[in-house]
This record gives sequence, structure tokens and C-alpha cells, in this order.
Amino acid sequence: MDAPVRSPLKKSPAVKNKRDLRAWIAQLRAAGELQDIKGAEREREIGGIVDIYQRRVGNKAVLFDDIQGYPRGYRILANILTSVRRINIRSGLMRTKVRTISSSTGAAL
Repeated sequence: MDAPVRSPLKKSPAVKNKRDLRAWIAQLRAAGELQDIKGAEREREIGGIVDIYQRRVGNKAVLFDDIQGYPRGYRILANILTSVRRINIRSGLMRTKVRTISSSTGAAL
């Protein structure tokens, strides 16, 4: 009988500290990467709004809440992985400091 295969790779902190979707939504909101929209109609409005946000450069993720015809608490989250910044936030790679390069000297400030 074969011995179980053990992975030589160590798990990254992002894998060890599993978070739920609510925690990620809170991170996106704090980073200014989430647009909340309340009261949209599922059949006529949500698809068009998602399309508009998906096509814009620097778009935000969109969280629809209080959707007409659905009980309170039923929400739709869209465009969550359409920006490198949001993927980095989810992966735990978000940079806290912005590095600026001087145009005259080319040196980091």
C-alpha cells in the first residue's frame, strides 16, 4: 500500500487564516473598492449596472442590497476579481505604502 503523499510546500498566511466573504467585503469597503447599491431591480437594472462597472477603468466591485422582490439580506456581489488591487487584497498582498518615483531624478521618494 502506498504511503500518503505529503506536500513539501508550506501554506502561506493567507491560506492559514481563512476568512469569510463578509470579512473580504469589509476590506474592500475600507479600501474604497466597493460600491453599494440599494433597491435595484433584478430583471431590469442589475445586469446593466454590472456591465457599466465592468467596462470602466479603475472600476469598483458592486454590492447590490435590498433587491426588489427578495427578502432583506439577499445580496449580489459582482465584479469582485476585475482589478489587480482587489485580487491583491484578497491574497493578502495589498501594499500599505505607495512608492513614488521622482520624474527628475528617477529616485524613489
